[in-house]
Amino acid sequence: MANAAQVDNLVSLLDGYASQGAGLKILAEKGITGTLFYIPESNSNGSDDYLKISDLQNLSNYYGTDIEVHGASSYNDKTNEELIAHWQEAQALLKGNGLGEGRYMSYPNNMHENRVVQLAKGFFDGCRTIQYYIPSETYPPADNYRVRAISSISSAPNCNNVANIKNHIDRAMASKSWPLITSTWKPKALSFSSMG
Repeated sequence: MANAAQVDNLVSLLDGYASQGAGLKILAEKGITGTLFYIPESNSNGSDDYLKISDLQNLSNYYGTDIEVHGASSYNDKTNEELIAHWQEAQALLKGNGLGEGRYMSYPNNMHENRVVQLAKGFFDGCRTIQYYIPSETYPPADNYRVRAISSISSAPNCNNVANIKNHIDRAMASKSWPLITSTWKPKALSFSSMG
C-alpha cells in the first residue's frame, strides 16, 4: 500500500486468490503495480484457489507487487491477545519468506471498533478498510488507520462495472480526493500457474 507521501501502487487486491496472480502480472507488464493483501491462513489450507508462498515471492520479486497483511474474519470478535498473536504470525510469515515487513493491513469485513484500531497502531504503519457508503479518501488520508477504499466487487452499490468505477475516479479527481479502489477479483479464466 502506498504511504501518504506517495501513490505508487494503483491496484489493491484482497485475499490472495490464485487468479489474482495472473491479473497482477498482466498489470505489471503494463506498468501498473499493486498491493496484494494476503490472508495468512490461506497459506496452510492446501487449496489451489490461493497463491502459494512461492507465487507471492514471484509476484514480489519480478512484478513489483507489494504483499501486505489481511484477515479472514472479524477482528471485533477477537481478544487483544488473539489479535496480537494473529498479527505477529502474519508479519513473521511475510518477513520469513522475504515478502517484506507486513507494515500495512486490510481489515476484514470493513471498519472495526476503536479498540482494534488503537491496537493496530502498534503493529502497522497504516490500515485500510472498505465501506460502501463513504466518500473517496482525502489525500493525504484523514486517518492512516482507517484509510477508506471504494470496493469494486459486484455487491457494492454503483461499483459493479467499469463505467461506474470510472465515474468514482472522475468524481474523486474533481473533488481532489483519493479514489482507492479495491477488489476481490478472481477471474476464472486466468491461472497463475499457467502464466510461465
